[in-house]
Amino acid sequence: MTTKQEKDEKIRAQAERRGLFILRHAALYGSVKAKDVREAFGVGHSSAATDLRSAAENWPLFFDDLGRAGLKTKIFAVTPPEARGSELLKLIGQSARPEDVGFVGNIPIKTSLSPGYVFTGNSDDGVVEVIMQAILDERGIDISYVGMKKEEVRKARAIYPVGLELAGRQWRVIAHDIEDKTLKISSVGKTFALARIFEARANARYAAKSLRAKNDLRSLLRWGLDARCKVTLNPHMTADQIEAVTREFGLKREGASYVVSLPARGIEEFRRDYCATDMNALKDSALSDYVYPFFLSIELL
Repeated sequence: MTTKQEKDEKIRAQAERRGLFILRHAALYGSVKAKDVREAFGVGHSSAATDLRSAAENWPLFFDDLGRAGLKTKIFAVTPPEARGSELLKLIGQSARPEDVGFVGNIPIKTSLSPGYVFTGNSDDGVVEVIMQAILDERGIDISYVGMKKEEVRKARAIYPVGLELAGRQWRVIAHDIEDKTLKISSVGKTFALARIFEARANARYAAKSLRAKNDLRSLLRWGLDARCKVTLNPHMTADQIEAVTREFGLKREGASYVVSLPARGIEEFRRDYCATDMNALKDSALSDYVYPFFLSIELL
């Protein structure tokens, strides 16, 4: 490839990247302007305006061209595959740059990583987009959700979502319950497995202005303060295994004890996944040759 060909290919790739930014930004916020492109990529107004025109031509069923006012998504338009929820989640999970997800500056939809080994896929039925838009707009939504208690079926819930969490390969929504009659938001943060949310839709009653009038949103425990917990290690571990597990879980040695820090909402899950319930039940299992579980108990300090 000649130098000119390489230069042309680079220009084409940069233009394609800006085009995807325009598409994804509009899918999240409902519209996109030339200044958004300029701020995200540092290009001039002329280049940004050309990018907007190209995007309108590339996705004519998705965009309304408002001229100097930028582009706006059409009512009831189907989101193109490149900007659907599963694609955005994949990009966020891969630590993509903010502009490649559709954001200007830092990604406001945070993710945190925690131990977990649940494998799920994410559908493109609009649920992810509704949740992301609610997080960005700081408003509540209605969802249909099923928990995993015995004989539980899906039920309607009103939630105020504040973030997303990637645990292993399971996406979760961090949210607070909304009391429907009073619009009061619970101060206790909860997690909802994304794959167990069947429906999600906006509700005008839970608009940001209405919720702010009833709540001090700044006081919410948005991402959960880390709790310090004492853990008891499996006594059958060798010194090297203890060192490895200490690194894996970020344990701190405090006197004769080991301490782990994790979000308070994750203590019960940690106990379920990594602590013993019945050691005798493991004797004749496939895990009988392994040091398992890693911990015998976890206690909040």
